[in-house]
Amino acid sequence: MTLGLFDCSGFCSCAESMLMAILVLASAYKFFLAYRKISKDTSNIIDETDRLIFYIAFAQIIILAIFFIVFKSSFLIYSMKATRMAQDILVCAIIATLWVEESYQGMIKKAGIFLALIDSLIWFIAVFGVASHETYECNRPIWIFYSIAIMLTSLLSAFLGYQVRQLTNRGTSEYLAMQENTTANTAHMRLHLVNLDEMNKRRIQVEILFVGNVVSALVQVIWDFHSYSNVQSASECYIFYESQSNFMVIVLLLVKSIAWLLPTWTIYYIFYYRNHSYFNTIDKDHQRTLSAVSYTHLTLPTIYSV
Repeated sequence: MTLGLFDCSGFCSCAESMLMAILVLASAYKFFLAYRKISKDTSNIIDETDRLIFYIAFAQIIILAIFFIVFKSSFLIYSMKATRMAQDILVCAIIATLWVEESYQGMIKKAGIFLALIDSLIWFIAVFGVASHETYECNRPIWIFYSIAIMLTSLLSAFLGYQVRQLTNRGTSEYLAMQENTTANTAHMRLHLVNLDEMNKRRIQVEILFVGNVVSALVQVIWDFHSYSNVQSASECYIFYESQSNFMVIVLLLVKSIAWLLPTWTIYYIFYYRNHSYFNTIDKDHQRTLSAVSYTHLTLPTIYSV
């Protein structure tokens, strides 16, 4: 364990740590503002499951902020991996509910719980197993195994996302066929269109999610495998995760940003930024309500005294 930003050694390592800390702090600030606005939403434009995904991404940002600023430890890295895998599992469950029939919803829930238990078990083994007490334990099989597990869940979400895309395309074809059929029931066509609009909205979210998740997981597993294949002990892992040259500053900034921050940025974009105009309206209405209440409280004594 090291003291984060205050324990860097050398110009390159300190420069990379400082830049990552700035990125993480900026992300945490944006997430905090988004969280405040989402919490004021009483019309539930974002449902409970979507909110949970957003909160998990926010938790990842908090873990990364602690890691890069306060102290660096393998515990935080494994916790970040655990929350990332939990996020992917939840995304898989959401996509699966769009793809399968309603009668299979219970099975999807059980599968999600089973995968969450596996995630917890891997985290427990990684944290409480035989460890080196180094910040980066890239020599341990569990290090690369965790990255592979995240990659598999990301690929599963991509597969399910592809199935949803195919389902939406078939739905579009059916709706066009209904339009051509003059005897088609108008009410049925409207219901079909509503379902199709919802599917298209979800499909866009799913496509952005699985592209961001798969790219992030792929970069993570490639870099972790590269480090795992080239070290004999945990003390040697440092050169693969802390910059030793100007070139490595650029490389590690890209690797860490894509592997650790890209999934959270994707969640921020989908669940907040695409709806930010709506949330800004809610915030303004909330401020007007507070102002009206405050004005009433201030003027009531005057009216009463008159």
